[in-house]
Amino acid sequence: MGKGSADLGQRSGWSLRSAAVAMKATDFGKMDDCAEVSLFTIFHPSGIQASVTNLGATLVSLQVPDRNGSMGDVVLGLPRAEDYLRLLRGDSRPFR
Repeated sequence: MGKGSADLGQRSGWSLRSAAVAMKATDFGKMDDCAEVSLFTIFHPSGIQASVTNLGATLVSLQVPDRNGSMGDVVLGLPRAEDYLRLLRGDSRPFR
């Protein structure tokens, strides 16, 4: 891996762009030990977007077009890292 690649999850607001795709990292919350959790969103020129965290590569959102071309999220994701941590501990049931 290139120099500095180990700390990508600890910096917020950085982005990577190429002719085909772009990627942006944003803050997504904190772990119980206060470690930062980042959300990495990958943008494809077709409009498809995928958002994953560095919390076990959790897929939070996947925006894809329907047959009419309207974009929609097909993943039932949670809005914050803390919500995923509560779910893993069994503290909450967000999809009742």
